[in-house]
Amino acid sequence: MRSWSEGSLTSNVIRDGSHCRDAFGGTHCDVLLVDRHDVSAERDRPVDCRHRDVLFDDLRVELQFLQPGGRFIVAVMVATPASPCALVASAEVRVAFGGTVGAGRIDNSLPGAPSCHFTVKKSNLGLDGEAVVFITPEQSAATFKLAKKEVPGAVSVSGVGTAAFYNPHTSAIELLKGKAVASAQAVFLNPGGAQPNPTKLKADVVVLARAVAKHL
Repeated sequence: MRSWSEGSLTSNVIRDGSHCRDAFGGTHCDVLLVDRHDVSAERDRPVDCRHRDVLFDDLRVELQFLQPGGRFIVAVMVATPASPCALVASAEVRVAFGGTVGAGRIDNSLPGAPSCHFTVKKSNLGLDGEAVVFITPEQSAATFKLAKKEVPGAVSVSGVGTAAFYNPHTSAIELLKGKAVASAQAVFLNPGGAQPNPTKLKADVVVLARAVAKHL
Protein backbone atom coordinates (compact mmCIF):
# COMPACT_ATOMS: atom_id res chain seq x y z
CA MET A 1 0.00 0.00 0.00
CA ARG A 2 1.09 3.53 -0.56
CA SER A 3 1.28 6.01 2.28
CA TRP A 4 -2.40 7.03 2.27
CA SER A 5 -2.61 5.98 5.93
CA GLU A 6 0.03 8.40 7.21
CA GLY A 7 -0.85 10.53 10.19
CA SER A 8 -3.09 9.87 13.16
CA LEU A 9 -5.38 6.90 13.65
CA THR A 10 -7.78 6.48 10.74
CA SER A 11 -11.16 4.74 10.76
CA ASN A 12 -11.38 1.84 8.35
CA VAL A 13 -13.88 -0.78 7.28
CA ILE A 14 -12.93 -4.17 5.92
CA ARG A 15 -15.72 -6.27 4.42
CA ASP A 16 -16.27 -9.28 2.26
CA GLY A 17 -16.87 -8.05 -1.27
CA SER A 18 -16.01 -10.69 -3.85
CA HIS A 19 -18.19 -8.85 -6.36
CA CYS A 20 -15.95 -5.78 -6.26
CA ARG A 21 -13.19 -4.86 -8.68
CA ASP A 22 -10.00 -3.01 -7.95
CA ALA A 23 -8.26 -0.30 -9.97
CA PHE A 24 -6.69 -3.00 -12.12
CA GLY A 25 -10.03 -4.54 -13.06
CA GLY A 26 -9.52 -7.67 -11.01
CA THR A 27 -12.14 -9.08 -8.66
CA HIS A 28 -11.20 -9.52 -5.04
CA CYS A 29 -12.70 -10.69 -1.76
CA ASP A 30 -11.63 -7.80 0.49
CA VAL A 31 -12.40 -4.11 0.19
CA LEU A 32 -10.61 -1.55 2.34
CA LEU A 33 -12.43 1.70 2.97
CA VAL A 34 -10.67 4.64 4.56
CA ASP A 35 -12.92 7.40 5.83
CA ARG A 36 -15.68 5.76 3.77
CA HIS A 37 -13.67 5.94 0.54
CA ASP A 38 -12.50 2.88 -1.39
CA VAL A 39 -8.72 3.16 -1.71
CA SER A 40 -8.35 0.48 -4.38
CA ALA A 41 -7.21 3.10 -6.87
CA GLU A 42 -4.33 4.02 -4.57
CA ARG A 43 -2.87 0.52 -4.58
CA ASP A 44 0.24 -0.41 -6.51
CA ARG A 45 -1.01 -3.97 -7.10
CA PRO A 46 -4.41 -5.68 -7.31
CA VAL A 47 -6.24 -6.57 -4.14
CA ASP A 48 -5.89 -10.32 -3.68
CA CYS A 49 -6.96 -12.56 -0.78
CA ARG A 50 -3.70 -14.47 -1.14
CA HIS A 51 -1.64 -11.28 -0.70
CA ARG A 52 -3.11 -9.69 2.40
CA ASP A 53 -0.93 -6.65 2.75
CA VAL A 54 -3.34 -5.32 5.38
CA LEU A 55 -3.85 -8.05 7.99
CA PHE A 56 -6.64 -8.31 10.53
CA ASP A 57 -3.88 -8.81 13.12
CA ASP A 58 -2.63 -5.31 12.29
CA LEU A 59 -5.98 -3.76 13.19
CA ARG A 60 -7.62 -3.06 16.51
CA VAL A 61 -11.18 -4.29 16.02
CA GLU A 62 -13.76 -1.97 17.54
CA LEU A 63 -16.94 -3.56 16.19
CA GLN A 64 -17.93 -6.48 14.01
CA PHE A 65 -21.32 -7.78 13.00
CA LEU A 66 -22.91 -10.16 10.50
CA GLN A 67 -25.06 -9.06 7.63
CA PRO A 68 -26.45 -11.06 4.69
CA GLY A 69 -23.72 -11.25 2.10
CA GLY A 70 -20.75 -11.13 4.42
CA ARG A 71 -19.13 -10.02 7.65
CA PHE A 72 -18.35 -6.39 8.25
CA ILE A 73 -15.51 -5.38 10.56
CA VAL A 74 -15.09 -1.82 11.79
CA ALA A 75 -11.54 -1.28 12.97
CA VAL A 76 -8.86 1.27 13.63
CA MET A 77 -5.57 0.99 11.80
CA VAL A 78 -2.51 2.03 13.78
CA ALA A 79 -0.25 4.23 11.67
CA THR A 80 3.23 2.85 11.13
CA PRO A 81 5.60 4.65 13.51
CA ALA A 82 8.31 6.80 11.99
CA SER A 83 11.80 5.37 11.89
CA PRO A 84 13.83 6.21 15.01
CA CYS A 85 16.66 7.17 12.67
CA ALA A 86 14.54 10.16 11.64
CA LEU A 87 15.12 11.60 15.11
CA VAL A 88 18.65 12.75 14.34
CA ALA A 89 21.04 12.95 11.41
CA SER A 90 24.58 11.56 11.31
CA ALA A 91 25.87 15.12 10.96
CA GLU A 92 24.09 16.10 14.20
CA VAL A 93 25.60 13.11 16.00
CA ARG A 94 29.01 14.26 14.78
CA VAL A 95 28.39 17.75 16.18
CA ALA A 96 27.74 16.15 19.58
CA PHE A 97 30.60 13.63 19.71
CA GLY A 98 33.03 14.59 16.98
CA GLY A 99 34.95 11.85 15.21
CA THR A 100 33.59 9.80 12.34
CA VAL A 101 29.92 8.86 12.50
CA GLY A 102 28.33 6.03 10.55
CA ALA A 103 24.84 5.92 9.15
CA GLY A 104 22.00 5.15 11.54
CA ARG A 105 21.18 1.46 12.01
CA ILE A 106 17.77 0.36 13.27
CA ASP A 107 17.66 -2.21 16.05
CA ASN A 108 14.33 -4.05 16.35
CA SER A 109 15.45 -6.48 19.06
CA LEU A 110 12.98 -4.96 21.52
CA PRO A 111 9.45 -5.53 20.14
CA GLY A 112 7.51 -2.33 19.69
CA ALA A 113 10.47 -0.12 20.59
CA PRO A 114 12.89 0.22 17.68
CA SER A 115 16.05 2.23 18.34
CA CYS A 116 18.59 3.83 16.03
CA HIS A 117 22.32 3.32 16.60
CA PHE A 118 25.11 5.50 15.20
CA THR A 119 28.66 4.19 15.42
CA VAL A 120 31.15 6.86 16.48
CA LYS A 121 34.89 6.36 15.96
CA LYS A 122 37.59 8.61 17.46
CA SER A 123 35.07 10.65 19.42
CA ASN A 124 35.87 13.77 21.43
CA LEU A 125 35.58 11.54 24.52
CA GLY A 126 38.74 9.66 23.55
CA LEU A 127 36.84 6.41 22.93
CA ASP A 128 34.92 4.68 20.17
CA GLY A 129 31.28 4.04 20.92
CA GLU A 130 27.81 4.77 19.70
CA ALA A 131 24.90 7.15 20.05
CA VAL A 132 21.44 5.65 20.50
CA VAL A 133 18.10 7.41 20.04
CA PHE A 134 14.52 6.21 20.18
CA ILE A 135 10.94 7.12 21.00
CA THR A 136 10.06 5.68 24.40
CA PRO A 137 6.92 3.58 23.83
CA GLU A 138 3.75 3.86 25.90
CA GLN A 139 5.04 6.96 27.70
CA SER A 140 3.32 10.24 28.47
CA ALA A 141 3.95 13.47 30.34
CA ALA A 142 2.68 11.77 33.51
CA THR A 143 4.97 8.75 33.21
CA PHE A 144 7.86 11.06 32.35
CA LYS A 145 7.37 12.98 35.60
CA LEU A 146 7.19 9.73 37.55
CA ALA A 147 10.37 8.41 35.93
CA LYS A 148 12.20 11.60 36.79
CA LYS A 149 11.31 11.08 40.46
CA GLU A 150 12.15 7.40 40.50
CA VAL A 151 15.46 7.32 38.58
CA PRO A 152 18.34 7.51 41.09
CA GLY A 153 20.57 10.51 40.54
CA ALA A 154 18.40 12.02 37.80
CA VAL A 155 19.42 15.59 36.98
CA SER A 156 17.13 18.11 35.29
CA VAL A 157 18.37 19.44 31.95
CA SER A 158 17.19 22.80 30.62
CA GLY A 159 16.78 23.80 27.00
CA VAL A 160 15.81 20.33 25.76
CA GLY A 161 12.22 19.97 24.60
CA THR A 162 9.48 20.70 27.13
CA ALA A 163 11.41 18.98 29.92
CA ALA A 164 14.34 16.60 30.23
CA PHE A 165 16.52 14.81 32.74
CA TYR A 166 19.91 13.14 32.58
CA ASN A 167 20.61 9.71 34.06
CA PRO A 168 24.34 9.56 34.90
CA HIS A 169 24.20 5.78 35.33
CA THR A 170 23.15 5.17 31.74
CA SER A 171 24.54 8.40 30.22
CA ALA A 172 21.10 9.01 28.71
CA ILE A 173 18.67 11.89 28.55
CA GLU A 174 14.94 11.25 28.69
CA LEU A 175 13.11 14.14 27.10
CA LEU A 176 9.53 15.25 26.75
CA LYS A 177 8.23 17.40 23.91
CA GLY A 178 4.52 17.85 23.60
CA LYS A 179 3.11 14.38 24.18
CA ALA A 180 6.17 12.52 22.88
CA VAL A 181 8.86 11.03 25.11
CA ALA A 182 12.23 10.16 23.58
CA SER A 183 15.66 9.04 24.72
CA ALA A 184 19.16 10.07 23.65
CA GLN A 185 22.03 7.99 24.95
CA ALA A 186 25.81 7.77 24.65
CA VAL A 187 27.41 4.32 24.93
CA PHE A 188 31.18 4.66 25.26
CA LEU A 189 32.54 1.76 27.28
CA ASN A 190 36.12 0.96 28.19
CA PRO A 191 36.06 -2.02 30.60
CA GLY A 192 39.07 -1.97 32.92
CA GLY A 193 40.39 1.24 31.36
CA ALA A 194 39.97 4.99 31.59
CA GLN A 195 36.36 6.18 31.45
CA PRO A 196 35.03 9.25 29.62
CA ASN A 197 35.07 12.51 31.53
CA PRO A 198 31.57 12.58 33.09
CA THR A 199 31.11 16.33 32.58
CA LYS A 200 32.08 16.12 28.92
CA LEU A 201 29.96 13.01 28.44
CA LYS A 202 26.87 14.73 29.80
CA ALA A 203 27.53 17.84 27.69
CA ASP A 204 27.75 15.71 24.53
CA VAL A 205 24.51 13.91 25.33
CA VAL A 206 22.77 17.25 25.89
CA VAL A 207 23.79 18.32 22.38
CA LEU A 208 22.45 15.03 21.01
CA ALA A 209 19.18 15.38 22.93
CA ARG A 210 18.64 18.93 21.67
CA ALA A 211 19.00 17.64 18.11
CA VAL A 212 16.45 14.90 18.81
CA ALA A 213 14.01 17.42 20.31
CA LYS A 214 14.14 19.45 17.10
CA HIS A 215 12.84 16.48 15.12
CA LEU A 216 10.00 15.52 17.47
